[in-house]
Amino acid sequence: PRDFAKIKMGATATFFKPYLDEVGGTLTIIPVPEAYTSLERGVVDGFVWPLINSINLSFYEVAKYVVEPGFMAGNASLFVNLEMWNKLPKHLQDLLMEVAIENRNEYQVDWDNMVAGAKQRARDNGVEFIEFSPDDAEWYFNTIYRTSWEDQTKKYPDIAPKLKSLFGQ
Repeated sequence: PRDFAKIKMGATATFFKPYLDEVGGTLTIIPVPEAYTSLERGVVDGFVWPLINSINLSFYEVAKYVVEPGFMAGNASLFVNLEMWNKLPKHLQDLLMEVAIENRNEYQVDWDNMVAGAKQRARDNGVEFIEFSPDDAEWYFNTIYRTSWEDQTKKYPDIAPKLKSLFGQ
């Protein structure tokens, strides 16, 4: 994981930058429609993007390696205007919360199946999965999450610590 210092990474947002700063790597923000050609032309050496999306965009044609395990799971969020939420009767608020939790549990099974399918499709197209040793994987995750929380805490000192505690970290 420390070898990221030697490569140029592309991403759609800066969430990976604190980690790359820690190891001495380089991040270039690239819009998704330009990711494939950026990999193809060597503008970047790698691209941080969900595996399923990467496979659907045929990144396997221009990038033959995927680092495992992945980090920072994607999620779907339900946004509700507080004024509107407060207008809902309690039984509907409870129902929405119950359905959201049920949906999340069912979605995880679907997500796991989609990831497994994407991995198989990647392998079928000549992609090799590079897995870190257990010690390196632990260092990698710890460094990604630590540097991300540090970055968020600098930017949002009143909010980030509260969010971090809610995530049990």
